Amino acid sequence: MNDAEQFRTAVADEGDTLRLSAYGDLDLDAGGGLRDALGFCLACPVRRLVVDFSEVPFCDCAGLGVLMEARALAVRRNVSFELVGVQPRVAWLLSLTRTDVAFGLKDLAA
Repeated sequence: MNDAEQFRTAVADEGDTLRLSAYGDLDLDAGGGLRDALGFCLACPVRRLVVDFSEVPFCDCAGLGVLMEARALAVRRNVSFELVGVQPRVAWLLSLTRTDVAFGLKDLAA
């Protein structure tokens, strides 16, 4: 994988909402970068965090673990955590592991 294809994130401030957009495959190697970005967002005084996965075609179990940790932290901090733009292969993983419900998503793999 070259530098142009590596996983990356971008954060946009939308008032009381932060939007974290992710780009690329989310695997074991990329998990640390996502964990750092989510930690940064959840350290901010925000009511809502939207995690946009519309440009994430693949997520493995390590990436899912990072998402679940961040969601749990958001719950503890009373921050709404929304996962949006979920692509088919990621939806399949969420459905298979039954974590789609934790993110308020259902019938993703249908």
